[in-house]
Amino acid sequence: MPTRQAVTVNREELYDLVWSQPMLHAAKQFGISGNGLAKICKRLEIPYPPRGYWAQVQAGKKPKKAPLRAAGARTPEATVIRPTPSPAPPRPDPIGDAVRAAEDIPEVPVPADLRRSHPIVAAWVEEDQRRRRESRHNSWSVHTPTTDLDKRIWRIKSALFKVLEKRGHEIEHERGRPRVLWFVIDSERINFSLYERVRHRKERLTAEERRNRESWLSQTWKQWTEPTGLLKFSAHAEIMGKHRQKEWEEKEGAPIEGRLGKIVIALEAMAVLAAEERARRAEQERIRREEEHRHYLARRAREHDQKRWNRFRQMATDWEECDRLRRFIAVLESEAVALVEPSPQLEERIAWARARLNAMDPMAEGATGVAARIEAVSEWD
Repeated sequence: MPTRQAVTVNREELYDLVWSQPMLHAAKQFGISGNGLAKICKRLEIPYPPRGYWAQVQAGKKPKKAPLRAAGARTPEATVIRPTPSPAPPRPDPIGDAVRAAEDIPEVPVPADLRRSHPIVAAWVEEDQRRRRESRHNSWSVHTPTTDLDKRIWRIKSALFKVLEKRGHEIEHERGRPRVLWFVIDSERINFSLYERVRHRKERLTAEERRNRESWLSQTWKQWTEPTGLLKFSAHAEIMGKHRQKEWEEKEGAPIEGRLGKIVIALEAMAVLAAEERARRAEQERIRREEEHRHYLARRAREHDQKRWNRFRQMATDWEECDRLRRFIAVLESEAVALVEPSPQLEERIAWARARLNAMDPMAEGATGVAARIEAVSEWD
């Protein structure tokens, strides 16, 4: 049974193993390939059966077995064989799954000409014709000829626009830029593009090109792109900064017109996924805000409680101060009684001190008064 853990094996053990069974079978015990085990044997200077060895054994022959010689000075006596990591699971493709599961693939017929195009495409055609007329009569007017591939792209877009609108969706464009379009499917914006694929070329400069290049250029190669005549359709939805993209590339003998129905299903599936993702993000944001609000209320409650505790401690301090002042007033009253002649001024100040003492004393209204004063502390105090 193949292992998924690293195994330490010495030269003798590995030698006996590879000469007891085919290399592929032995390699499976370590979770590696036959070529990988053969490389390990070479590194440890372990001979292993040549090609055709096991066929001779099955035929009843006894082919010669190469002996295990002593290892060289730099050859290790043992090694650790680690299994090949399992391949990463395929990335989920919910859009592709939706297309494969779809039972009703719409037909998207692409017309052979642009005579009954969608209004958006018809406006492009009209603008192209106007510019072509202007270029004939005005030398300052520059018009880039529309190629057959351009017209084919227009026809494909026209067919897509018609089918999507028939299914209740919309096509919108950027203000002032009528050719910057996107689909609105179930209130979700799906950006798209349909363009010709290009092939990137790169080759070394010839000796003459190297001589003629600018002196400050050090590169020894040149690169360029060349058209392929094949189309590529790309669609992506942006959901709170995250892109979800899907692409379809045209191949020789398989025009993209035959895949437009599946593209429509994929666009609708992309909108559903975008809506689900947006709802999930919105729910996460709601939970985050609620948690943040709970933390805020808890912090306010702690601060309010601390203010009440500070008031309680201040009242205790005031109570101790009142006891000290009360004793001092008693001494003053004793001194006033002992005077031969009464002092109206002293009696007035003693009365004044007692009034201030009563106002300061937290126990003037008893324990319930203390509780009421603590309860009256607001979080804004």
